[in-house]
Amino acid sequence: MATAPSSQVRQNYHPECEAAINSQINLELYASYVYLSMAFYFDRDDVALENFSKFFLRQSHEESQHAEKLMQLQNQRGGRIRLRDIMNGTVMQGVRRMNLELRWDVRFGNTHIGDISYRWC
Repeated sequence: MATAPSSQVRQNYHPECEAAINSQINLELYASYVYLSMAFYFDRDDVALENFSKFFLRQSHEESQHAEKLMQLQNQRGGRIRLRDIMNGTVMQGVRRMNLELRWDVRFGNTHIGDISYRWC
């Protein structure tokens, strides 16, 4: 993949901060994708849990909005957005992964981005 040219508006934007924002963008998009998958799983005629479907659809849109705001920030600061492929998996794999990530965040705190923003952004 070719390297994108450097931005003309980039100023005082540390590469670690740019990488952390890109990582968070990809996590938000992945969460949105999983929620979307779950929403339409619960909307199927053999499952038919309409309120679960509505809930997960709202969550998917919320995660997409988070990603969009971070992408706007990345462009505003002169960073480059680097999106990764979304891995294919089942709904239950997504649920298990989100549950593990939630436990990790609650137990250890998600301070990585905060640490980077304090040092460089």
